[in-house]
Amino acid sequence: MRLLSNLLQRFIRQGTLRVRDADGKIHVFGDRLPGPDVAVHLHDRKLYTKLFINPELYAAEAYMDGRLTLEDGAAIHDFLLLFSINRAGLYSYGSQKLMRRVWRVLRRTHQANPIGLAAAHARHHYDISTELYRLFLDDLMQYSCAYFRDPEHETLEQAQRNKLIHATSKLQLKPGMTVAEIGSGWGGFAIHLARETGAHVTAVNVSPEQIRAARDHAEATGVSNRVSFRELDYRQLTGQFGLTAMPSSIASAGCRSPAPPAPSSANTSFLAPMCRRYPRPSLPRSAAVCGVTTWKCYGCIITTR
Repeated sequence: MRLLSNLLQRFIRQGTLRVRDADGKIHVFGDRLPGPDVAVHLHDRKLYTKLFINPELYAAEAYMDGRLTLEDGAAIHDFLLLFSINRAGLYSYGSQKLMRRVWRVLRRTHQANPIGLAAAHARHHYDISTELYRLFLDDLMQYSCAYFRDPEHETLEQAQRNKLIHATSKLQLKPGMTVAEIGSGWGGFAIHLARETGAHVTAVNVSPEQIRAARDHAEATGVSNRVSFRELDYRQLTGQFGLTAMPSSIASAGCRSPAPPAPSSANTSFLAPMCRRYPRPSLPRSAAVCGVTTWKCYGCIITTR
């Protein structure tokens, strides 16, 4: 517990974190500046070292499997808020600085996603019963971030429709335009584009289960003549398109992955309605899709004019 205690003493500056260790002893960290007051119980001594090495990963895993529990009325929101407002303190700790340097060196290899491996990853994740995903997704099976205009009153279904409308309006599509969608999921966005704008959409995906469900949805919606769902890695897609859209797939591209097929227009602009600015001028612009030098993305739309 000594190494973890040293880290938490440096880490927690705003608010208070009370940790009950596996032996029942209470350790208090922070309590210097106003902020959330959170109590947790670590049930496994192995967590001490794991949390010291990578608190961002192992705290989440320990919470999911019950080895880290919240106490004294604390909610997971409080725990996440306490972490987020103290994050700068974590990165200033010596061992965390060193580990992040190592991770940056290894990241290109770790996040490489070659064609065969990309398909295996997707199928492992998605080629299970679609009914499982219906339990927690909206009726259009949207998997990327919803857009809540009125969080207090809107349902998930309405927020997902808001996203489709908001993103589609930014694309300024006209009937007959051609669109390539990379990572089509269950087809909701491609079907919405075809139905609402009259565009012709070629959507690629490497999950047979999602492709099957998307084709059934397009047929039921009456747009199967304007939407083509292809079981294909985006790096194997050929042809020219007026626009390339990636509403949810930027995280799947991988650090060494090339850009998507070049649109027919040379004037490319990047619209990211659900992104925040994240300058990284030291990285080459060609490092990855969607200009990773300038945007940290949570569901991006890449458009051309």
